Amino acid sequence: ERADEHPDSVAPAGSYVAITLIVPEAFAKRYGTSGTLSPEAPAPTTLTVCGVNTYEDHLSVLHFSLTLSGPVRVTLHAGSDCPDTDFVAKLNEVLPDGTALLLMDGVTRAMYRATVTDPAKVRPQRLEAGKVYEIVIDLGDIRTTVPAGHRLQVDIASSNFPRRARNTNSGNPMLASDTDADIRIATNTVQHDEPTPSFIELTVLPG
Repeated sequence: ERADEHPDSVAPAGSYVAITLIVPEAFAKRYGTSGTLSPEAPAPTTLTVCGVNTYEDHLSVLHFSLTLSGPVRVTLHAGSDCPDTDFVAKLNEVLPDGTALLLMDGVTRAMYRATVTDPAKVRPQRLEAGKVYEIVIDLGDIRTTVPAGHRLQVDIASSNFPRRARNTNSGNPMLASDTDADIRIATNTVQHDEPTPSFIELTVLPG
């Protein structure tokens, strides 16, 4: 696996993760197929990512209802100063009053990142500090309609305990064998520039 170094592409707090809309033909004819939907059908084309469990209110309000139907996947270009860590992605629906409702979530253990796209690749591959890796997070499948006036939000974090077992960031394959002495604090960086984009893929149905 190739890991490119991009030392100057660190994203500041408040950087964006782009939405890739996978649309059927009928929807495309009506609204267009690019990441920025046509002016006749304004919708959010970016999602804010600001660090662990922090948000900034830069998400566009939906001007029409949006039905999500199918798989949801987040692709990050990220790195860490630890040999292993978790990357967690949550997709939330944000109500007009600001309440965020969890729609779905997923997690990828960085050391086993290759198994997400190729289940046969089970050999652990530790991270190297200073390098950037592609991390794919499958959130599963969804069928829901987000009403007009609501927003979509993505939360990127490195832990979802106690829902998900903790990662000690030690790089040891068997985390259950780790003790408190093995726990490391990881500094993780999500990239967002042209050669190393981070984005979420959603499938929408015609409205």
